Amino acid sequence: MRHEKARYYFNKSGKWVDCYTVVYKGIKLTPFITTYPYATMSEHPTDPQGVWQHGTQQTLPIDNFGKHYADYKHLGHRTAFANLPQDVRTALEQEATA
Repeated sequence: MRHEKARYYFNKSGKWVDCYTVVYKGIKLTPFITTYPYATMSEHPTDPQGVWQHGTQQTLPIDNFGKHYADYKHLGHRTAFANLPQDVRTALEQEATA
């Protein structure tokens, strides 16, 4: 996945280990089906104690970007790629080049 067109969220509530969420641009599977990939991760996603998981959702991205924002507040606040921790940025860059 390329990170340039993704949206990034940080949930600083302390309730979640996977406090960083990346929502990628949708991928059209058929003329009628689009899937929306996402990833959630901890501050050190490649550490043995870290968390890094991927998923997809059909119909709408998990942040439902632009609509019903209140339903997706659990993702936290939107942030820029440059504001992510170094380990998160490195993991995403390595994944994008794999």
